Amino acid sequence: MAPLSNLLLETKQANKLMYGICLGHQIMADTFGDKAEKSQIGNVVGARQFDFRAKLTDVYVRQRDQVTSVLPEAHITATTGYCAVGALSYDFPAASVQFQ
Repeated sequence: MAPLSNLLLETKQANKLMYGICLGHQIMADTFGDKAEKSQIGNVVGARQFDFRAKLTDVYVRQRDQVTSVLPEAHITATTGYCAVGALSYDFPAASVQFQ
């Protein structure tokens, strides 16, 4: 994961757009100073409803890890009952989602 983290940091420094999906969401969070860890409820698989600022959207998830805390420059843009950080946007050109 170190080469991927380095690439993400270089991309951020170059002010290039990034979008992370699933593991990308988690590795971006870890790289940029947030925190991802194993979910306390174990594996989550199937359709789940995410709340995007009062717009409910059904998405497919297959995850065991999730982002659990974010820094002030990261903004939570979606949540779900079992995952408080379902999607993020950053103060630089980057965003990510927990689901596929």
